[in-house]
Amino acid sequence: NVDYIGVGPVFDTNSKAKPAPTLGLKELEKIVKVSPVPVIAIGGITPQRVTSVLDTGAHGIAILSGVCQHPDPTEATRNFIESIRTADARN
Repeated sequence: NVDYIGVGPVFDTNSKAKPAPTLGLKELEKIVKVSPVPVIAIGGITPQRVTSVLDTGAHGIAILSGVCQHPDPTEATRNFIESIRTADARN
């Protein structure tokens, strides 16, 4: 039984040596519309991109380099939380 699918990379990412081709927001939105389960977007997501990613209908986001490669992971996490709250407040 599948609970969700991870889809990406949505944007360019440097967390993998050979990432798959970048999808972009339009392709992400197409996948979200046909998926029978929630879609979690991943790949190159920054706090500034959270709203546009969630606006595709994606159920959520997964973050790796945006936190792990940030000089201050705690600050990066706070920035993502604030971006998610801002996006949620719009809906």
